Amino acid sequence: MFTKVCIENFEGILNRIQLDFIAKSRKKDEQISLYRTHDGIYINKLVGILAGNASGKTTVIDALGTLGSLMLEPIMTLDYKEERKKIRNLLKNMEYDKDQINQKIEKINNSVVIEVQNVSKPEEDTYLEVEMYIEDEMLTGYYNYILQLNGKNRKIVKEEFSYRKNYNDKKENILDLKNTTECQLYYINRYHDNMLDLEMINKESLEYKYKYINTFFKHYIKNSDIIGIDIPDFIEDMSFIKFYKKNSKLMEAIVKIIDPKIKCIKMKPDNDDEELIYELKTGGSITRESLSTGTKRFLNLVLNAIDVINKNGNLLIDEIELNMHKELIFLVLRLFVQLDNNATQILFTTNLPEIFDCLNEQNQKLFKQDAIYLLNNIDGNVEAMKMSNIKVDGKRIKGDALVSTIYKKEQIIVQPNKERIDEFLKEIK
Repeated sequence: MFTKVCIENFEGILNRIQLDFIAKSRKKDEQISLYRTHDGIYINKLVGILAGNASGKTTVIDALGTLGSLMLEPIMTLDYKEERKKIRNLLKNMEYDKDQINQKIEKINNSVVIEVQNVSKPEEDTYLEVEMYIEDEMLTGYYNYILQLNGKNRKIVKEEFSYRKNYNDKKENILDLKNTTECQLYYINRYHDNMLDLEMINKESLEYKYKYINTFFKHYIKNSDIIGIDIPDFIEDMSFIKFYKKNSKLMEAIVKIIDPKIKCIKMKPDNDDEELIYELKTGGSITRESLSTGTKRFLNLVLNAIDVINKNGNLLIDEIELNMHKELIFLVLRLFVQLDNNATQILFTTNLPEIFDCLNEQNQKLFKQDAIYLLNNIDGNVEAMKMSNIKVDGKRIKGDALVSTIYKKEQIIVQPNKERIDEFLKEIK
């Protein structure tokens, strides 16, 4: 579970912002969307970022995704723009060498490009930090990971990884490196077994670092997932097939919520080309490609949510409302509070304030004010505000206030500039 996220000089966020997901302690009947850790700290299970367009909300998801990529792949040390130029020049040749082009493309695809993410301030470093609470049989506690990157020189200025058992304990440094070209967290996790064979390696120190690194990696990468705006077809296919094999009846029940025309789902009887067939009540059948955009989006959200919840992981979603009816979004959110003692979390961005007025079956609000962040982009500077800290007319917003009502009155966030819209419409007449 994320307890803190810090971002600076990454894509659309130039100044440093900090998002804190620690919640205030509450009465038992108000803890429906909170998780209480082993040391008595409350963490929000549902976290939403509300903002307008070009405000930095997608940047938050991208930053967390980039951290994950840097745990999986090395940094690209070649000049990215120069490599792309070479590929374009090779393609201009009518007799181009396919193998040479494929090798260059593979190099780009199998590494993380960090030189294009701080284009507004290319001379300055990018700062990314996450703190997470992770439950593990042996190593439950709070994990903190910091990466300071220099895109221009394609290097890591600073990498810090620390752990503490309890929230108020002193942090114990596991990694503390400066000026490297590769993330040590990635390197140790990936090459741990090979490193044990090297005589000059301090095996005791390596094993000590590895157990914490592997726990963090497992939770951040294997037990969690990110759903962006665009999902490649082959990933969608694999995701649907994988879930169907685990629980075909549950998948049928889920798809019928949004598309009652579907009678059942069957697997195409071809081991070399696995494909799901959606049989219709009216006769005939369709494949995934013919499902509506909303149906595919809903399936992706629900199937990934169930998978993440079963693993005690985190689900990150950019623009959760995309192609989705409000009630279907509420269904996804309610999944995360269905289990009272489950250390799982959903972090999403949205343009739709009504989402935060979601109620459970007992008509209790799922979102408290300290679980809602608002982003404002003011002249290039992104301001991150926790709703519980915002005042309207000198007073704090009441806990039972409807977020949608306050938003529509333009009391809590910068809306699209209506004057500019009116001026534009006048100009095109």
